[in-house]
Amino acid sequence: MNQIDIRDYKRLKLSVIKKTNFRSESGASLENDPHWKTLRREVLKRDDYTCYYCGFRYHSYMEVHHNNGDWANNSPENLITVCPFCHSCLHIGLASIQGRGKLILLNQPVIQSGMNRLLLDLIREYAPDRQKVAKAVDAVFASIDMKEDLGEAGLQDLANIMAAGMQIGAPVDDAREELLFFPNVFRYNITNYILTNSQKGTD
Repeated sequence: MNQIDIRDYKRLKLSVIKKTNFRSESGASLENDPHWKTLRREVLKRDDYTCYYCGFRYHSYMEVHHNNGDWANNSPENLITVCPFCHSCLHIGLASIQGRGKLILLNQPVIQSGMNRLLLDLIREYAPDRQKVAKAVDAVFASIDMKEDLGEAGLQDLANIMAAGMQIGAPVDDAREELLFFPNVFRYNITNYILTNSQKGTD
């Protein structure tokens, strides 16, 4: 497993957003908003297509996150570029529903953004060979000093606990540092895009 230098990555906390801030609750769709599409392109270009948390840079399938959790606040200062793995950490409820990863209880803390970057770098390194990517990801998983694999159900349980606390106005503590989100890398469009475009000799 490659060494992850804590100084290279920003702290990334597993989190959820309030149900009242769900876009689905409002019936709005940013994907159909031409202003959002333009703004999204501007933010990606401003940030040089580089994830705020892990520093991964890629020209396609990077995402834009509303930093304060309010999708209606589209001020440039509230928008940051994130990779899909880091974005899932900020919306663990949605990630669990979409089957995008699982929760690991660790013996020793791991830098979440560093783990995400390691996995993305391995995907790019071993593309277009899907089997080699899978073996590399499995090797990383096997190297984790874990106390328990809580699985997809554990991720959903954590999201529900955090969301319930928000609903009643209770202060929500940061998810414990000994909890790690481990992405199901093949459930992400960016993974499949990197694999496909590496076959074409593009990056």
